[in-house]
Amino acid sequence: MDCIDLDLCGESVVDEIEDIKNNDNLSQHQKIKKVKEYLLSQKNFAYPDFVLEWAAREKLGCPFSKEELDKMRQSAKQKQSVIDKQNFTNKLEDLNEKKIKERMTLNF
Repeated sequence: MDCIDLDLCGESVVDEIEDIKNNDNLSQHQKIKKVKEYLLSQKNFAYPDFVLEWAAREKLGCPFSKEELDKMRQSAKQKQSVIDKQNFTNKLEDLNEKKIKERMTLNF
C-alpha cells in the first residue's frame, strides 16, 4: 500500500499552502479545492479525489466533522446496497437464461 507523504517539505511548498490557508477571500471549499489542485498538479499526488480532499483538509487544519463522516458512511452503504441488488438481479437473470437454454436443448 502506498503511503502519502503529508510532510510537504520545502519553504516554497509550505508558503504556497500557507498562502492558500491565510487567504480570507476564499471560502473553505475554495481553499480545499485549491490545495487539492496543488497536490495533484505540483506534487503529483495521483490519488482518488477523497484522498486528496483528506490530505488538503489535514494541511488546512479542517478535518472532516463527525457529521460529514457519518453522511459519507451512509452514502457508501446506500451505494453498496444498490450494487448488491443489481448483482443479485443479474445473477437471477443469468440463472434464468441458463435454465431456458437447458430446456431448449432438452426439447431437441
